[in-house]
Amino acid sequence: MAQTDKTKEELIEEVKLLQKRVAGLIKDESGRKELDDKVIRHSVELARLNVDLREEITERKKAQEELRESEERYRMLFAGAAEGILMADAKTRQFRYANPAICRMFGYAEEEMLRLGLADIHPKESLGRVQADFEAQLRGEMISTELPCLRKDGTIFYASISAAGIVLGGPKFNVGFFTDITERRKAEAETKALKKQMEFVLGATKTGLDIIDSGFNMVYIDPEWQKAYGEYEGKKCYKYFMGSNTACPNCGVAKALKTKKPVVSEEILAKEGNRPIQVITIPFQDEKGNWLVAEVNVDITERKKAEERLLIFSEAIAGASDCFMLTDGRGNITYINESVCKTFGYAPEELLKMNISKLDVDPAFAKKIVQEVRAKGKWSGEVANIRKNGEEFTSSLSAFNIKDEKGNLKGTMGILRDITERKKAEESLKESEKKLREDKLLLEQKNLALKELVEHMERVKNKTKEDIAINAEEFIFPIVKKLKMKGAPPKYIKLLEDNLKQLVSSFGRQITQGSSRLSPREIEICGMIKGGLSSKDVSELLNISCQTTEKHRKNIRKKLGLSNKKSNLAAYLQKL
Repeated sequence: MAQTDKTKEELIEEVKLLQKRVAGLIKDESGRKELDDKVIRHSVELARLNVDLREEITERKKAQEELRESEERYRMLFAGAAEGILMADAKTRQFRYANPAICRMFGYAEEEMLRLGLADIHPKESLGRVQADFEAQLRGEMISTELPCLRKDGTIFYASISAAGIVLGGPKFNVGFFTDITERRKAEAETKALKKQMEFVLGATKTGLDIIDSGFNMVYIDPEWQKAYGEYEGKKCYKYFMGSNTACPNCGVAKALKTKKPVVSEEILAKEGNRPIQVITIPFQDEKGNWLVAEVNVDITERKKAEERLLIFSEAIAGASDCFMLTDGRGNITYINESVCKTFGYAPEELLKMNISKLDVDPAFAKKIVQEVRAKGKWSGEVANIRKNGEEFTSSLSAFNIKDEKGNLKGTMGILRDITERKKAEESLKESEKKLREDKLLLEQKNLALKELVEHMERVKNKTKEDIAINAEEFIFPIVKKLKMKGAPPKYIKLLEDNLKQLVSSFGRQITQGSSRLSPREIEICGMIKGGLSSKDVSELLNISCQTTEKHRKNIRKKLGLSNKKSNLAAYLQKL
């Protein structure tokens, strides 16, 4: 080995030997020169080695400082890491190192943590999976998983664990990086629940949600809406929804992508029975910067029906014969129908610049009505109005407040009807009623006089009957008695008595009045039958044939309503 290749220790040892030889050779004058040469050479070599030694010492110190700094940096990173870090022995599964974050995560002090092992920080039911993952990590597999973890207080939380096997100074270890994902899982659960609720609401309200890219390709559709249209992947939106091979005219997707602003449009879904929807198309960019649109498709079936009803109502108001006027809170006219123009004689543009008070004969009273409607919500009554030409007329007014769904006053609606003709009719009716009352009074007076006259006539009639009865009793019946004494036929005498009695009875009046319409001969025969004469007796007395008598009897029964009845004619007549 060359002199320069000797180690530092060998050179130092040689220097010591040379010093001893120098001491022995000093006496030998002849060897002085050789000794000096050796000393010089060794001194040079020693000086060089000292330089190398100083450089090596400097390098070692530098390396040691760098190592110390590196260790300090890693220690600070390790200790200050937000993630929990655990180092477990590959054989014993016991922990060899735990940073502060992992201790806080599990609720242990560091010295407590280092007395634990893999089986102490996971629930028993998950240890099989934990052990399998640990073995995989030792084989060099990079494992990232989510596992339940067991805190010191017995509570369980979920952690996302990324781990790998390492060799440190000979032994093998598994290093695991723990992130508590309890809040994330909670947020994911809430998001999932919210998504489910949103999908339910979308389905219940018939609101569809879809996402479409710039090429009109379907990217997403909510599950409820997908039930109506089927699988969407690989399909164009216009084909999927409309069954068309080209983009829709006035396509909201194209407009939104072009303007980068939301677009609102209306569409008819033929596949859903021509269901009308309002489409709100909102452009946005994904994480890669690609432009897409989200479409919120709101069912407007009820709104369309309401608009249709509103249109009908509006047309009904516009064409109504009554005047419809809408005013604001100060009484300024904001809406009028055609009847207002016809009734007041103004053009629409004139009326829409006016205050309602200008249409009243008494503007102060009109303002008072406006104030009362605002305070009480409604007013009704008669008002005096004035037309453009100055003509005054009376109208019936019904006014009420109109409010929005929040109860805010939006205006006042007034419904006015010209009642000039009705007022004239009422005046005429009053005159007619007055005349009718006067006529009624006169008629009552006449009825009273007539009643008195009837009562007088009844008294006269009764007096006459009494006089006839007395005269018959005093003058006629004595003659009949004499006829009986002289031997006149009894049946004729009885007939004569009966007829005389009928003079003062109601039979004659009853048989001649009413609906019977008997002839004089039939009345005469009725009297004979009532008196008990047979048809033969009647025929002999009247000198007519029996057939004629029977014919008269049939006519009498018919006129008296006795046809097809078993009633006896003589008995019937005697009851009258």
